[in-house]
Amino acid sequence: MYGGEVKVYERDKLYEQVWGEPMRAVAKSYGVSDSYLARICRELGVPLPGRGYWAKVRAGKAPRKLKLPRLKKGQKDRVVSLHRTPTPRRQLDLPPDAALAVTAPIVVSDELTEPHRLVATAARRLAKAKPSQGVVAGRPLGLIDLTVSPASLDRALRIYDALLKALAQAGLKFEVTGPAETVRDSWGREIKRGPDRLTRVCCQEEWIAFALWEKVSRTEDPKPEVKPQRSVWGTTYTPWQPTTYTYTPTGQLVLQMTEASGLGLRTSFGDGKRQRLEDCLGSFVSQLGVVAAAIKADRAEKGRKAKEAAAAHERRERELERQRREQERLKHLVAEAEDWHRAEKLRAYAWEAMNRLKLSHPSAEDYTRRRQDLKRLLDHADDIDPLIRGSGD
Repeated sequence: MYGGEVKVYERDKLYEQVWGEPMRAVAKSYGVSDSYLARICRELGVPLPGRGYWAKVRAGKAPRKLKLPRLKKGQKDRVVSLHRTPTPRRQLDLPPDAALAVTAPIVVSDELTEPHRLVATAARRLAKAKPSQGVVAGRPLGLIDLTVSPASLDRALRIYDALLKALAQAGLKFEVTGPAETVRDSWGREIKRGPDRLTRVCCQEEWIAFALWEKVSRTEDPKPEVKPQRSVWGTTYTPWQPTTYTYTPTGQLVLQMTEASGLGLRTSFGDGKRQRLEDCLGSFVSQLGVVAAAIKADRAEKGRKAKEAAAAHERRERELERQRREQERLKHLVAEAEDWHRAEKLRAYAWEAMNRLKLSHPSAEDYTRRRQDLKRLLDHADDIDPLIRGSGD
C-alpha cells in the first residue's frame, strides 16, 4: 500500500529559492533529492547557480545572478507532482521468546545417505523427470516442494533431507498434502478448495508451507529474419514470429515460507555473496516460531478488526433505523397537520355558510336540508381532525 503527497513547483518561486540557498537545502524543504529538483528546474526553464557559486558567496564575493528567462510558447510555469511514499510496515505484537531454540547446528552431509523417505521418493522420481524451463518440480508430482535444475538436484535434496531431519528432531510435525478438493461454484465452474500439494510444517499449532527453489534467469531469444511475403490481396506483410526464451539456472537456491507474506517478517533464506543456504537452516527453523506467532497475532488482529467493523456496521444500521423512524414520525405529523388544516377550513366554511343561510331567509324546507348538509360537513371535519380523534396523542 502506498500513500502520496501532492507537491506544486512554481517557476518564479523556485527561481528565488534556488538562488537564495544551496540546492540541497531547497530540495530538503520539498522532501526530494537535489537531482530530482534539478530536473524540475530544467523542465520549468529555471537557471541554476554554477559550480563554486556558493563558495564565492561565503567568501564575501558577489557572483552574477542569472536572470529568469521569459516563458517560451507552450512552456509550463508550474509542475504538479505526486510523491508516493510507502506506508509504514505493520508491526505485530509478538512475544520476545517466539523464536524456536535450535540447540545444535544443522549439518548438511556431503552425500545423500539414509535419506528421509520423502526425500528418497523425490530423489528417485525427479532423477527421471524431464526438465521444463530448465528445472524439475516435485510439487506437481505430489512430492516435496522442490524446484531446481538437474545440476542442483543432489545439493537441494541433501539440504531438504537435513531440514526434515532437524524438524523431526525439534518435535515438529510436517507433511505433504494431497491434491485440493475440486468443487463447483454457483456458476458451475470447477474450483479447488483446501491445500494443494503443499509441503508444510506444524509449529505452535500453525501450519506453515515452505518450498526450496532455484533462481532461473530468463533471456529472450533472437528472432530469425523472415522475408516479407505478399498476401492474396497484393499487400506485403511480415509473418508473425512467437517470442521464445532461454532459461538458465543460476545455481542459487532459496528456502522460503511460501504463504507467510504480508507479516513484515523474514520468510526467505538463500544463497548470497557471503553465505550459502546450508548455513541458514538453523535460522530458518528458528524463524518458524516467529512466523507462527505472527500468524496468530495477525489472525487475532484481523478478528478484532472484523468485530470492530461489524460493531460499526451495526451502529450505522441502528442510526439509519433511528433516522427512518424519525422521518416516519415527521411524515405522520405533517399528514396530521394537513388533516387539521383541512378540518379547520371545512368548519370555517360550514359556519360561514350557516350565517349566510340565516341572512338569506330561505324556505323552511331548504333551510332544514341545508342545515343538515352543513351538520354532516362539521361531523366530517371532526372525523378527520387528529386533535379530536385522539391520534395526535
